Amino acid sequence: MKIYLAGQMGGIKHFNAHAFDNAARRLRGVGHDVINPIDLDRADGHEVMGQDGMNTDPIMRRHFLGRDLKLISECDALYMIRGWYKSGGARLEHAFALETELKIIYEEDGEL
Repeated sequence: MKIYLAGQMGGIKHFNAHAFDNAARRLRGVGHDVINPIDLDRADGHEVMGQDGMNTDPIMRRHFLGRDLKLISECDALYMIRGWYKSGGARLEHAFALETELKIIYEEDGEL
């Protein structure tokens, strides 16, 4: 199954890379194809480590959300990392998944 990871990045040290990387590792470990937005940011040259987890630039946020929604539309499921509801971007991704009837998996449920 192709799964996109969604969760809170802003306001968390290193943009919550640890939680995203752990979820990606667990899901890949059981055979899923995982899209980790932290990996995408790293590939685009955006440093996540050593950062305070704040990005208030609206143009950058539009870029990331536009990219992410396109990728989510190509997936089989959206995996909501614990605490996702604290993020406006993750809530938007969740609403998109609901509207397009994409399978949603919640980390809190322990489901893989």
